[in-house]
Amino acid sequence: NRRRVLMDIKLQEATEKLFGPLAERYKDRPGGYTRIYKLGRRLSDSSEMAVVKLVE
Repeated sequence: NRRRVLMDIKLQEATEKLFGPLAERYKDRPGGYTRIYKLGRRLSDSSEMAVVKLVE
């Protein structure tokens, strides 16, 4: 739900986009909404980094 997403995203504009035009785009898609590219570890603190992209 929208409140749970807002707890993680923190940006009202991004949440509105997620529940608006993006929800419409993916409503008929059965799954596979994202593509995740692992970038390896960050040098400063060794955190694992990744890029998450929405699939067209």
